[in-house]
Amino acid sequence: MRKLALAVALVSALGCAHKKPKAPPPAPIPVELPLVAFESAKVEEFKFSQALLTFTCRVENPNPFPLSVSGVRFEILLEGRPAAKGTVDTAFAIPAAADAIPGRGSISFPVAVRFSAVPGFAKVMALEKEAGYSVTGAVAFRAPQGVVQVPIAFEGTVPVPKMPKVDVLRLTMRSASPTAIVLELVVRIGNTNGFPLPSAHLDYGLHVSKNEIARAIGRLKAALLPGESAELVVPIEISPLKAGKAAAGFLIPFKSKKVELKGRFEFDGVPVPLDLDADVVSEK
Repeated sequence: MRKLALAVALVSALGCAHKKPKAPPPAPIPVELPLVAFESAKVEEFKFSQALLTFTCRVENPNPFPLSVSGVRFEILLEGRPAAKGTVDTAFAIPAAADAIPGRGSISFPVAVRFSAVPGFAKVMALEKEAGYSVTGAVAFRAPQGVVQVPIAFEGTVPVPKMPKVDVLRLTMRSASPTAIVLELVVRIGNTNGFPLPSAHLDYGLHVSKNEIARAIGRLKAALLPGESAELVVPIEISPLKAGKAAAGFLIPFKSKKVELKGRFEFDGVPVPLDLDADVVSEK
């Protein structure tokens, strides 16, 4: 029994002797943050509904080993309004520094700014100038000790579309009876941009003495080339029974009557407000 116990003890001791001690984790390699500097912004495509931009940044790697870029996170404000945000996954290496000279490379990332997604974009268009933008975010690098985030922040200006020119050519009363009053609105829409203006949908209300008495819709079916204009004819029907006193004045003979047109055009999702004064004239 004593021999068995001794043998077991010996086997146990031999087994412990053959176990290799765990190696300590490697010491982290110190990483000096690379320099990321804005270089350029290029407009790749520009039309009424959106702008496609490519931003390029210069990168300098002061470390004696390469750094791999893994992605870019960004957010863009246009005249202080949120315009676009997202991430771009990319993978390439910035060379290591050599002879005290940083390794150099560049990062380019595309951004699509949809003007319909910019809150209050009509006010930006109304400025009739280039819009200021600011970009914030970070570039992610894979380093020996893990992912390193380097912030980016820069600003500049980009072109924005111009407001279409809208004029009321005629607002005529075609007929009037106690059951229906029929008007016809003719507006001219002019393209003041250097690119085609897409087709448009018109939705507006006819106001008399601050009261809306009718709504009407119309559609500009064809796109307008730069410098072109087109006329849009929109019929309007007023129900005296629904409109009440505000419509009663149309049943009395008149030469002209002041009204307001309030609503909006929508060009490929981009809203353009309509707020015009007009004179209704009788056809008779």
